[in-house]
Order: sequence, then C-alpha cells, then structure tokens
Amino acid sequence: RATRYASEVGVAMPSDFDLNSARARLEWAAGDGVRALELLDEAPRVSANQEMRYWLESGLIHRVDGDLEASRAAGELLESLALPLTERDGVRGAFVAMARGLQFDSAGARARAAEAVKRSGESGDMMLGPRIRATSAAAYVLVGDHESAASVLHDLAGQPGEFVDVAQLELSPVFEDFRASEEYSSVLTAFEAAEAEAARIDREAGY
Repeated sequence: RATRYASEVGVAMPSDFDLNSARARLEWAAGDGVRALELLDEAPRVSANQEMRYWLESGLIHRVDGDLEASRAAGELLESLALPLTERDGVRGAFVAMARGLQFDSAGARARAAEAVKRSGESGDMMLGPRIRATSAAAYVLVGDHESAASVLHDLAGQPGEFVDVAQLELSPVFEDFRASEEYSSVLTAFEAAEAEAARIDREAGY
C-alpha cells in the first residue's frame, strides 16, 4: 500500500527535487517525518514552483508532526511566494489558504479556500480546477473544517487528474484527522466507487 501511495502521489520527473518529493511523501506516510524533511532538503530547488512546493510540503510535515514554530515559519514563506501568483482560477487563494493553515489562521484559511473553490469552479478548467480544489480541501482539513473538506472531496471523486485518490485518503498524514471524522466514510466510499468504475471502463476498453 505504501509503495502504491508513493507512486500515485509522487510525480517521478527528471528533476531531483521531484523525485525526492515523492520519496519524502513515502517516508512521511511510513511515519518518518525526519527522513522526509532530509529528502526535501537534499535536492536543489531550481524553480519558483519547486520553492513553493518545498515550503508547502515541509510545512505540512512540521504542522502534522507537531513542530508549531517551524510550521508557522514555513507558512509565512509560502504566503510570501504565493501572493504574486494570479488570482485567476483560484491559484493564489488555494496556496494562501494552505499558508494560513500552516500559520494556524483558521478563519483566514477557510475564507481563502472558499474563494479558491469558487474561482476554480467558474474557470471551467478540467485539469487546473481539480488541482486547486484538492489543495483547498487539504487546507480545510488542516484547520479541522471536515464538513467543508468533505464537500470539496465529494466533488473531486471521479474527476480527471487523480489529485486525490483512495491511496492518499487512506495513507497520507495530511488526512489523518479527517480519517477520524464523521465525513470520512462517505468520502472514501465515493472515491472507491469512482476508482472501481474507472477500472471497469479501462478493462472494457482493453487497457
């Protein structure tokens, strides 16, 4: 299960950072946040996107594993990097929502996540939209708003891109508190049904 999780949530691209990010997620899912942070630190970050992802991913590890000051610091840096992003499609709002969550600003995180979800729905972008909603759902989970997270996740079930899937819901530490919520069971069922249907379609198509 852990190997499947790593393959599905890590984007194995040529960049060392992308590979180390995938490996870090696997280590974190296996309970070794220290090694996950080491992997993120080992690889050079050669783009603004990788710099944002570094502070987002390392901040999440600090936040969930209990290093509150490091979480706040990562959130501040992430927000400073996110503010110049376009607000179109909710891109800026989703990253700022995560940054506010890392800084323990629940009201700010919820407000920016709601704004990002609204903008992503209005855009009609079938790839970027689900990515923004997945990030917004994680921000809701981060601040304990499981009802809003479940609403967004139900909308994501079965959508293209696999930005959230069964493996992530079951294994990612980001969703640890969500797994204990009343909303989790119905969300997991929706994603399991969507993946089963996608597998059926692939089989019938001969894939």
